[in-house]
Amino acid sequence: MVPPSSLSLAAPQGGARHRPGGAGSAAVAWGRLDAYIAQAAPFAQPLLAALRERLHAASSSLQEDIKWRMPFFLHAGRPLAHIAAFKQHCALGFWKGSALVPDARNDEAMGQFGRITQPADLPSARALKALVAAAITRIAAEAAALPATPARRVMQAVERLGQGLKFGQRSH
Repeated sequence: MVPPSSLSLAAPQGGARHRPGGAGSAAVAWGRLDAYIAQAAPFAQPLLAALRERLHAASSSLQEDIKWRMPFFLHAGRPLAHIAAFKQHCALGFWKGSALVPDARNDEAMGQFGRITQPADLPSARALKALVAAAITRIAAEAAALPATPARRVMQAVERLGQGLKFGQRSH
């Protein structure tokens, strides 16, 4: 876990700090997010990089992807949060965020945090960690409530295998 005081507000240099090991679609998604940040307005680059670092510091299970032309952070393949850059501000939003952020400023800009134009507008690392944890809990609850389709049973078996359980053994 990265301590909040060590988070840099500098724009990423080639994305080396964020690139996962190995090849494949994860590396492609990380590269696309690096490109998104690099193409953002100069004021937005350090803000987006800081949000990205804080989200990953809040949970190591987050994956990145570009959806609807903006960076999304996913947990278990489901949308958790997104960041976006505009001409004069940045935005941070959580998927179904009105339930997570009671004092949301949705009317000011996209997302729940209003217009982010400077480092002082960023949510604290502590607050972001709590919101990410709440969003992960919500995603897990929604997944548990899904009906047991054949595909879902296969996914559950894969999860059990990943946890070191024998096939057919139930986890409690």
